[in-house]
Amino acid sequence: MRPVLWQILSQMTPEQHAEIDRQLATLKGQAVMKDLTDLTPRYAPRHVIIAARMKQFPVTGWRIYPAGQHPASLPKVIKPEYTVLECQTEAGSRYFGVRSGYINSELRMVIIGTNPRDEVQMKWPIVPEDKR
Repeated sequence: MRPVLWQILSQMTPEQHAEIDRQLATLKGQAVMKDLTDLTPRYAPRHVIIAARMKQFPVTGWRIYPAGQHPASLPKVIKPEYTVLECQTEAGSRYFGVRSGYINSELRMVIIGTNPRDEVQMKWPIVPEDKR
């Protein structure tokens, strides 16, 4: 390591080191998200199938978990680098890995960054241009 860089790093606070670590993790996550290439904004689903009951249930709420902050109960099939969309129903929750999500002007959950090979997510309605 170069002496000047070492001086800079040695003078940084723990919070500054943590921020650099977070930024590096974000960059790493963006490189891993190569399979979430469809950036078309889509509405989160209003109904999901809960596998335990093999039945479709209305979604009562949505929740977004940022990368690295997934709940311990989350199935390990979703990569930790992904943002997770949780679709809550009366029968349980269904989880999807996405790039990001937000609430739009209609107060509806909008998802960006899905896998174009995922037949379920590709059927989610596309958000009109004026509602993005």
